[in-house]
Amino acid sequence: MSAINMRDVALFAALSDGALDEITAAMPISRWPAGSVIYQEGEPGDSLCIVREGTIEVIKALNTAEEWLVRRMGPGNFVGELVLLEPGSIRSATVRALTDVEIASLGRAEFDALLAHQPHVAAELMETLSRRLREANDSTIRDLRQKNSELETAYRALQEAQAQIIEKERLERELQLAHDLQQSMLPRELPVAAGYDFGAMMTPAQAVGGDFYDFMDLGAGRIGIVVADVSDKGMSAALFMALTRSLIRAEASRGVSPPEALRRVNYHLLDMNESGMFVTVLYGILDTTSGDFLYARAGHELPLVYDRSGATVAVPVSRGQPLALLPDPALDE
Repeated sequence: MSAINMRDVALFAALSDGALDEITAAMPISRWPAGSVIYQEGEPGDSLCIVREGTIEVIKALNTAEEWLVRRMGPGNFVGELVLLEPGSIRSATVRALTDVEIASLGRAEFDALLAHQPHVAAELMETLSRRLREANDSTIRDLRQKNSELETAYRALQEAQAQIIEKERLERELQLAHDLQQSMLPRELPVAAGYDFGAMMTPAQAVGGDFYDFMDLGAGRIGIVVADVSDKGMSAALFMALTRSLIRAEASRGVSPPEALRRVNYHLLDMNESGMFVTVLYGILDTTSGDFLYARAGHELPLVYDRSGATVAVPVSRGQPLALLPDPALDE
């Protein structure tokens, strides 16, 4: 590939032929193999470099964790123009050869000599450089505004993400508290009665559910048994479950029948229920002396009954409706 004609370099586009010849004569040519560092960020600048052939890379913070590629530049592009306008300036980035390159250099000393002997040529070049710097500054300002806008967007996104994390942590703490509350309300010990074996297991659909069971010693060999399920899941269901459990225990302690207890629980739930939830319940009383189990079912799953051989036993079924929905729900008794 042949080197670019210096007339095609944007820096020299406005110069007269005579001025261009003067400048070209003062510019030595150097060749750099791919991978060579032409000049290093932070070192004093002493020349403007024009790419005649090949491609260079302009890199900030080379060989550090913050390294980033500013741009790649091909034939006709130039870097280091600040050296000619501001003596003693420091290189603001590293320039490295991406491919084999040919560079034409205009040093500060050559420029000063040109300024002394051919001031009109230097003046033309200074005007061109000043215009290019103004354009570069305008471009930099646009880039900074764009980056500021992107940073503001990223900051808002970060704030939203942080708020979501805080909310998630708050919900997790509340769920853990609700879970602990739910577990604390389940019976720690199962009833013990001659001739009977009791067992219980509950696996919530979520970390905190609305399912619960309970056993109550009602005296005179009678044991109250409750299996229930609140319509929702999560913390609100656990709290509604706690309310329902407390009401059932309160009514059961009065010694009323299962249907009467559930009707009174329904009355209280309707009065206190602002969440719109409901609960299905099976509540029964086992008489361990007679073996009778009298229960009422408010919309809950049917109980499974097995005989001694393990075969299922059909139980009478009538309609049952959940509690906390209707003033007088139908109960399966």
